[in-house]
Amino acid sequence: ARTTFPRPRRPLSSMACALLLNTAAVSYLNVNGGALSRCSERGMALTGFTRNGQCIDQFDDTGSHHICIAMKSNAGGNFCQVTGQPNWCDSSMRCDSGIGMCPVDHWCVCQWAFASYLQHAGGCGKIQQIVCEATNREAYLAYEQQAANDPQIARALDCLVERCHVNTTKSGAVSMTNTPDLPQQTLALMTSPSAIFWGVLLTLTLIFACCSGACCSGAQEPQLLGDKPLQV
Repeated sequence: ARTTFPRPRRPLSSMACALLLNTAAVSYLNVNGGALSRCSERGMALTGFTRNGQCIDQFDDTGSHHICIAMKSNAGGNFCQVTGQPNWCDSSMRCDSGIGMCPVDHWCVCQWAFASYLQHAGGCGKIQQIVCEATNREAYLAYEQQAANDPQIARALDCLVERCHVNTTKSGAVSMTNTPDLPQQTLALMTSPSAIFWGVLLTLTLIFACCSGACCSGAQEPQLLGDKPLQV
């Protein structure tokens, strides 16, 4: 009778699967180029346009709620009052933990409303605290693009740089908005909801195929010991 031995798993397949998993994960950057932290924390109302605690960008988020402000900070005027909104800043909403109601504290505000807030409050020194590690870098990039043509946006950009000590000599993120050589039609196609849907679906299909054993486990082919079969 022949004794066969299973072929060892291919390490490259496992590495490819791990790489695929890492690639599928979406990461966001803060204004300083580091990983974007959560804006709301335990004991605070849950914030974010998608209510996941982060000031992240969404295609249907026309307000671009990218800037995290500490609403309970003593310095500066009340954001709601200064911008002429109903005073939801002093209200309570569903807690970040998902249980009960908590006061609004760290909150993702619209980057354009922030520019207006800055102007009406009387300058950068008279606004509430910015939580820089939880402020999305997309706000900085958007301000940078429009600052030359809008004095109000230019002041908002300067304030963000001043408060968060942003290093303007290096780029900490790569943004699709900074690709002028890319045709607008191609950019629109790449960022369309249907393209994103099919891209995510394809990625999930590949992950499932790999991690269910199709490409990560390696084929269990019989292998003979030496040039001749082992007789027992």
